[in-house]
Amino acid sequence: MQFLIVSGFFGSGKTTLILELAKELFLNHKKKLAIIVNDIGEVGIDDKVMKSYGLNVKEMFGGCICCEIAVNLPTTIRTLKENYNPDLVILEPSGVADAFNVNKVLDSMDGIDLDVLPVVTLFDATQLDLLLASYPFIIKQLKSADLVLINKIDKISDSSYLKDVEEEIRKINGEANIMRISALHKSNINKVVENLFS
Repeated sequence: MQFLIVSGFFGSGKTTLILELAKELFLNHKKKLAIIVNDIGEVGIDDKVMKSYGLNVKEMFGGCICCEIAVNLPTTIRTLKENYNPDLVILEPSGVADAFNVNKVLDSMDGIDLDVLPVVTLFDATQLDLLLASYPFIIKQLKSADLVLINKIDKISDSSYLKDVEEEIRKINGEANIMRISALHKSNINKVVENLFS
């Protein structure tokens, strides 16, 4: 079972990106998906069977599901594996969560073989000021990333501004791959999938 962490500060576009990735992976790659979030909001409809196992679940397209963390992350993953057996689980941690801590939890799990994919961190292209101010949650998230997606490029018309954003991110994490996307407008979503699954 593959496992993907998509982190990012509040408002960076994580949910929009995850839903677009899920559609791409389901429709074009036939992957059975489960998405774990802290709050599922208005995604899909209730799935009563999974609720009976203690998961607050909403069904999405094609039988893919979205659920809230039940008790803790290892319990949720085990429940998903035993009762749903997805090809891929995508975790959307809270806007201040650090993927490093999530990976420590995953490393401590016994009994489930997880193929943890590169950590994805979204950065809102319009928030360079937070980056320049060394906002601690954003810095931690960027340091933990294998792939940094500069999102909301549709809102930036100045290409030199986007270069400045990239340069600041490289100062924090020179090892990460960096891509520019617009999750809202589905720009480069297929390239993100290629990067993660090639």
